[in-house]
Amino acid sequence: MDEFDYTIIGKDASYPTKQGEALIAKLMASKGTLELTNVQVGTGDMPESMIPYEMTGANGYICDAMIEGVTNPCDGQSMIGIQLTSIGLPEGANVTNLAIMARDPELGEICYNYVSLHEHPQWIRPDRESVNTLARFLVYILVSGIPIVEAVINPDVLITYDQMEAYTIKVIWPKAFEDAQYYVDQVHNLDIEAHPWLRKYMKTLEDKLDKIMEMFNGQGSTPFFWDPTITIGWEVEEGVINLAENRVEC
Repeated sequence: MDEFDYTIIGKDASYPTKQGEALIAKLMASKGTLELTNVQVGTGDMPESMIPYEMTGANGYICDAMIEGVTNPCDGQSMIGIQLTSIGLPEGANVTNLAIMARDPELGEICYNYVSLHEHPQWIRPDRESVNTLARFLVYILVSGIPIVEAVINPDVLITYDQMEAYTIKVIWPKAFEDAQYYVDQVHNLDIEAHPWLRKYMKTLEDKLDKIMEMFNGQGSTPFFWDPTITIGWEVEEGVINLAENRVEC
């Protein structure tokens, strides 16, 4: 990066860092996934003799922002949603820079992208005021050659209906189906007390099948059951039918 690049891009912009470029090379070689872990918030000026490309974190760090979501690459770019509130900030502050952090398989957490707001800082109210501040940043980052980008989503972020719907379809439903499948296959179906009526019916059918197999194999004997109320096709030559007792009496 040089002054010519800054002239074209402008001073308030999102910049890939040296650490970020090195991570991209590693992930392209290993076909790995880019994982964005955190966003640092800073209020300091750009250090002398430094440029965004060389930054390793937020300058004048005051707190962490919250990641609300990230899109997968489109034309070599991905968009990350960032939220920052005044809750917990004892003093108001002009936010001048953000450092988007990522996980490096060898170095741990590194500064993947540096967001400069030095020309137009974002004012964040102190927590003690009656009105709080919620600042939302949509930042585009370069992810050339990396097919999948993931992020550690903060559970305290405010999200839109569309974001919640997308998250439900992508994350909640598959996990719910996985859990349901496990409890049916590994818990419910193996429980000897589950569906007692069905198990009793199956046992009756198994017993009948065993008796039939014994008859075909010439083993044992099977009781003969006669219903005297059925009179079609036969007649009694000797004795009388006792319907009350279901028997023939001679």
